[in-house]
Amino acid sequence: MAIRSGYRDVLPAYEAFFASVGRYLFHEPVFRALASEAWSQPLARPLFERWRHRHHAHTVAAIERILAEAGL
Repeated sequence: MAIRSGYRDVLPAYEAFFASVGRYLFHEPVFRALASEAWSQPLARPLFERWRHRHHAHTVAAIERILAEAGL
């Protein structure tokens, strides 16, 4: 909801959460929002790449698919 409303200040807190919690259930809606909003699209791939090594292969593949569908 914060991303879709343009609330940029949420990103540092979300990045810390993404770096420490690996559950896809929590990250799927956030990455869908990041990939769908014009202001956050340039930030989605770099954020993911910084922390992908800490996530399970299934989570990585699913987020890759979300980003690819958005052309990112």
